[in-house]
Amino acid sequence: MQIYQKALYLLLASWTVSAASAGNFQVDKEKSELAATMHASPSHDFTSVATDYSYDIQIDPATLQVKKANCSFKFSDLDSGKSSRDKKMCKWMNVEKYPTAKFEMQSQLPDNEAGEHVAAGAFTMHGVSLPMNIAYTVERNGEQIILNGHTEVDHENWGLEQVKLFFFSVDTVLKPKFHLVGSLTP
Repeated sequence: MQIYQKALYLLLASWTVSAASAGNFQVDKEKSELAATMHASPSHDFTSVATDYSYDIQIDPATLQVKKANCSFKFSDLDSGKSSRDKKMCKWMNVEKYPTAKFEMQSQLPDNEAGEHVAAGAFTMHGVSLPMNIAYTVERNGEQIILNGHTEVDHENWGLEQVKLFFFSVDTVLKPKFHLVGSLTP
C-alpha cells in the first residue's frame, strides 16, 4: 500500500511541476513590463505597472507564432507611483471580492493594418468576462524573444463606474500594454 501512495505522490508532484512551467516562453521580469495607461482631467496621463504577474505563454520556436497566452495579475500589485491613488483604485475595484484580472487567448485573428498579429481572447475583471483583442508583435534578437502588445478597453463594460471627484475625472478607456523580454526553453 505504501508503494502505491508514493507512486501517486510522485505522479501528482510531476503534474504540479509541469503545470507550473507549462509555457516555453520564460519572461525576464527585470526587463519586462505589464502596465495600463489612463487619462485624467485636468489633463494628465498616468500609468499603473504590475509589480508581479503570472503567465503561461507558448511560442513556436521556428515561426515565433504564439500558440497559447494566458496572463493574470492582482490589482493590489499595481503601482501608479502614488500610493493614495493605488489604495483608492483597490477600493473602487473591490479587490476584496475581485482580487485578480486575467486574459486567456482563444484564437488568432488576421494581422491588423499595422502588420501586428491579433490575439482574440477573454478578459476577466470585476467578476465579468468579455471578449478582448490584443495587437502584438514578436521578434527575436539572438536568443532573446521580445513580445510587445497593446489594446484599449472601456472599464464601464465590466460594470465599473467612471471615477469622479469634484472637477477631477478619469477617462473610462484604459490602455493596457506589455513589453515582455525573455527566452524560449526546449
